[in-house]
Amino acid sequence: MKCISPGCMEMINEGKQPACVQACPAEARLFGDILDPQSEISKKIASSRTELLMPNKGTKPNFFVVVSK
Repeated sequence: MKCISPGCMEMINEGKQPACVQACPAEARLFGDILDPQSEISKKIASSRTELLMPNKGTKPNFFVVVSK
């Protein structure tokens, strides 16, 4: 529940990025609509080899890790 806190939901509803994305100095995090092929995150997933983060937990995560470009 730490992710997408009420404060982050407010930022997202205002069209801003969540706090973790804004604060990442390496710009290693992306957030967006993976169903929108024009979104930055969809383009990154399409152009990289990715894996889901902890799919074995059964939570149907939408967190992807880029393992290779």
